[in-house]
Amino acid sequence: MTIQEKYGFRKVLNTRGPATILGAARVSDPIRKEIYDILGESVEIWELQRCASRKISQLTNAEAGCVVNCSSAGMAIAAAAVLTGRDPAKIKALPDITWPRKKILIQKGQVTGAGDCPVWQVIKMTGAEYVEIGEALDCATFHLRAALDDTVAAAFYVMEGTFAPNLLPLETFVQICHEKNVPVICDAAYLTDFTMLAAAGVDLAIYSGQKKLYPGIINEADQGVLYLDDANLLREDLLDFILNIAEVGAYQLERDGLSLRCDTSFTVIAAINPESGMLSGACLDQFGLFVNVDNIHDENTRVEILKRTISFEKDCASFCKLWKLENEKIKKAIHSAMSLLPKVVVSSAMIQLASVYALKAHVSGHRADIYLIEAARALAALAERRYVLPKDLEKAAEFVLPHRMRKNWEEELPQSDELEDPGKNNTEKDQESENNDPGDDGEDPSGNHIVEAMGNGGNNDESSSDMPEFPQGVDDEKVDSADLHVTLPPLWIQNEKKRFSPKGSGKRNMTRSDERQGRYVKAGIPKGETHDIAIDATLRAAAPHQKGRRSNGCAVVIRHEDIRRKEREKRTGNIFLFLVDASGSMGARERMKAVKGVVFKMLADAYQKRDRVGMIAFRRDRAEVLLPITRSIEFAQKKLAALPTGGKTPLAQGLIKAEDMLDRLYRQDPLQDPVLILITDGRATNSLNKNTDPVRDALSEAERIGHRHMLAAVIDTESSFIKLGLAKELAQKMGASYFHVDKISEDRLLCIGRQTAYERGQYDL
Repeated sequence: MTIQEKYGFRKVLNTRGPATILGAARVSDPIRKEIYDILGESVEIWELQRCASRKISQLTNAEAGCVVNCSSAGMAIAAAAVLTGRDPAKIKALPDITWPRKKILIQKGQVTGAGDCPVWQVIKMTGAEYVEIGEALDCATFHLRAALDDTVAAAFYVMEGTFAPNLLPLETFVQICHEKNVPVICDAAYLTDFTMLAAAGVDLAIYSGQKKLYPGIINEADQGVLYLDDANLLREDLLDFILNIAEVGAYQLERDGLSLRCDTSFTVIAAINPESGMLSGACLDQFGLFVNVDNIHDENTRVEILKRTISFEKDCASFCKLWKLENEKIKKAIHSAMSLLPKVVVSSAMIQLASVYALKAHVSGHRADIYLIEAARALAALAERRYVLPKDLEKAAEFVLPHRMRKNWEEELPQSDELEDPGKNNTEKDQESENNDPGDDGEDPSGNHIVEAMGNGGNNDESSSDMPEFPQGVDDEKVDSADLHVTLPPLWIQNEKKRFSPKGSGKRNMTRSDERQGRYVKAGIPKGETHDIAIDATLRAAAPHQKGRRSNGCAVVIRHEDIRRKEREKRTGNIFLFLVDASGSMGARERMKAVKGVVFKMLADAYQKRDRVGMIAFRRDRAEVLLPITRSIEFAQKKLAALPTGGKTPLAQGLIKAEDMLDRLYRQDPLQDPVLILITDGRATNSLNKNTDPVRDALSEAERIGHRHMLAAVIDTESSFIKLGLAKELAQKMGASYFHVDKISEDRLLCIGRQTAYERGQYDL
């Protein structure tokens, strides 16, 4: 039973560190044991105090020390000590001071509460005369020198990092006071460095004995490994912090007014699932090595993995014992390589070869070159060699270069001769497509080989391996290249939540942030408690009322109604999620060309704008994430190289898949506002269950998305003589903007994406 439960106390979440009113800081287990042991014994209190004094002296380098109840009590005792000295008559006379030396000075800008007792009240309790020097935001040396006379008994200095910057620093304050033989009392309750004040010449110092920083996961990972699972779902700013700490080898720990620099050394190992999105190129570049774990298609290997897993779960100890010798062998080889590594040299020829590898991979920056050399040295050490060979660089390149490669994607993607002349009108293009249907030889007139979805009859194994695994059907499936003849107009997506004009480069949109992140733009009245106080606005709100408020010893009397909070803005990139009907109806092939072309063009512009694009296609009886949310052109090129079309229309499955992906995005960052673009004719032909209507299933899922009030657009491609208007009904259920197009074009698609967020009405283009 807790003490709160035993006595009916309210449970307190302490965010004020060792505040006395909250019971000071929590005591660690060793200290609690010491207290428990001494409570059961009788001890002469002066002997205990002398023992404590010796211990405090060792920790602080001071002459002596004593234990008091709190910082306020320590300040009162220190003030009384400088007033009386060792004179018993003066000690008994307190607080009735009859001698002239009774003033205690403090900088006006340092007037604050000591715990929950104002410093001026603590001083006055001793009978001393409390004197403020300087101004609220400024104190110069002449202020202090003018105040120091024969009536001054001591000077107070408060160690706090939130005071005005124009106050006297501690070193200057102590020097001037000692010139006049005036002792300095320092309130250092928030400090963790117990030796600093003695070195600075402070005469009396008050510390908080239980204030301590407790490091977190980063500290626990020191000299070890920090593993990040699903690192792509981690907030990007947190991931950047972790990677920067690992690179620098140090971090600044700040908590509850305490600050501590910590040196650390650890290795970051991260795992990501591409289905839930990729890391940015800049973030990937900070990882030295990259390993792509592909699916294992060998039956025997999969069986062996399953057997070992079952064996481990059944008897962990026996499994570990079985592989103990193998593990020891690997461990011994690693330790041997680590001891040999400092002796491994790299010749100038190998350095030049590493640079050639990096240049051919079109990498950005120089991290690749450095990591390539270091990885090659490690491989040489594992091979028990003291020199690097070309084969070491070749092997290292497999892990260092793939995630850093920046290829010219326009040159590598297959080009379509059909679209070489953008000036051709639609009639000419339609006629060409009719006259140039592919023959039985498997080639189209442009000279590009047609690759079937599952690799049937094709020799392009690489393309086949990267294809989305749609179920195989009886109808013909075609794979088309992207339309790269796309002119990307300015694409500023803004909605009701984002009405701030973007300026300069970087992320496109400005959004209001409830977190303590972003640029401070204005102040507002807080709704409830706030931890992000706008000091300037708070002072302005309190200033007109100062004459009517009773002074509490502070320069400015601030009440609760004066408090103002900061309203911040931060830049956010756009996220476009394309949900594309890949069924055999309504010209799916042309639709795919247009969408893929738009995706690549948007990604080419994404480096500066921080935009990200994803794509889901639905056909036959399922929906497939073809392109997870990414801003990587190379990743999109690989995923969309082969995109089959044909089959039925599982519209409901596609909507469900899109909602799942959007849910993951919101969990990753609730402030982002993705744009869902649905391209379909609305003619659903595949239901969720055997006994349900496909259209009703789709409308039901669309209505569920509509309840979320997300930004969406429905592009209706229905062009038959009899129009059912199903896509329009979908848009109404989703609360999405509606567009009808007879034929998909890239420029029109981009303009729709731009227009979607501005207006939510219906359009017929």
